[in-house]
Parts: sequence; structure tokens; C-alpha cells
Amino acid sequence: MVDAVDNYNALLADHGAEIRPAYLALQNYFKRTQGAAGMKAFDAYNTRTYNGFSSLYALNGFCHAAARIGREVMFAPRGQLLNVARLHMQEFRNSLIPARDRFWLTQPTFVQSPYIADYPAKCYDKNRELKKRCLRD
Repeated sequence: MVDAVDNYNALLADHGAEIRPAYLALQNYFKRTQGAAGMKAFDAYNTRTYNGFSSLYALNGFCHAAARIGREVMFAPRGQLLNVARLHMQEFRNSLIPARDRFWLTQPTFVQSPYIADYPAKCYDKNRELKKRCLRD
């Protein structure tokens, strides 16, 4: 968690000049279109956006993708955040697919049933248990 906070703070320090105008433009859009309720609508939009990037079942894959992309952002020159975002946005969204779903989509599992001998009915007692004499035959 500490690494995530450090990475986020580094992102803001290095690319804040790119993020700030976009954030303000979006905020002004909501003020312009919603009037007095604009800030509330903007907050609701942000909440929906952030919640869209949260998934308990995809947590592992999402964290790995976010960390990998975050490292790339940290080393991207100032003014290049948009290019990194364009390059990795689909990968970032795909990382939200729950691991159990992604597993079944890409790695089908085949289970081979063990061999079960076919004993005649006379080999079973009244409790449907196999008689020992049939095991020797």
C-alpha cells in the first residue's frame, strides 16, 4: 500500500501539469451543464469512474498491471502521460477481468476421471459396499 501511495504521489509530482488542465476542464464541464449541482455531479462521476476500476476478484491482476504501468509512467518524460495512457488503457481495463473468468477463457482444464472397475451387482452388499471377495477376483 505504501508503494502505491508513493507511486501516486510521484505521478502527481511528475505529471500534475498534464493532469490538472484535464481535471479542471472536466470539472468546468459539469459546472456549465449542471449549474449549482455541477460539483455534486462531478463528484458522482469521479466516484463511478474510480469504482469502475475496483474489483475484488480481479485485485491481483489489476494490481500487477497498475504497478507495471505505474512504473512506466514514473519514467515517462513530462508531457508524455497521454501517450502512455493511450498505449496501456486497454491492458489496464482488461486487468479488471476477474481471475477466475480469465482462467477459464484462456486455460481450459481437462480432468481425466480415474478408472472405476465395473463390478456385477452380486459384488455389492445390502449397504451398496463392495464385497472383499470381489476385490480379489
